[in-house]
Amino acid sequence: MTCQPRVFSPRGNTFNTETVIFFQLDKPASATVKVYNVAGYLVRLLAYNRIVSEGMNALAWNGRDNDNEIVPTGAYIVAVTIGDKIETKVISVYNRQPELYKNFCTRLSTFYCLHYLSFVTKKFLLFFITDR
Repeated sequence: MTCQPRVFSPRGNTFNTETVIFFQLDKPASATVKVYNVAGYLVRLLAYNRIVSEGMNALAWNGRDNDNEIVPTGAYIVAVTIGDKIETKVISVYNRQPELYKNFCTRLSTFYCLHYLSFVTKKFLLFFITDR
């Protein structure tokens, strides 16, 4: 599974306004795609037991929650469930002004942030996915 781009902004701000979640299947299957915040709360249910075809599948997320509100700036976990297998990726939503993002990037690498959040959340992710 991949998500492209890994950083996006629903408000634009010189970024893409959505991310696309790609996943490959060997045969048709039922897929559930959910987006969680780093606290483990379900933000958006993109697909629930949707039958998807074999081959490459793509599903876009526009950075909005289940109430169609733009989510706050932060890291989010995309979870794709096929049968009993779950794959996750950490993505970032950035809704601030572009010049603030440049300052942020000079102080802290986005790459480092994504990997740190991925490490921290993987310990608890399975609990949140199965519990909520």
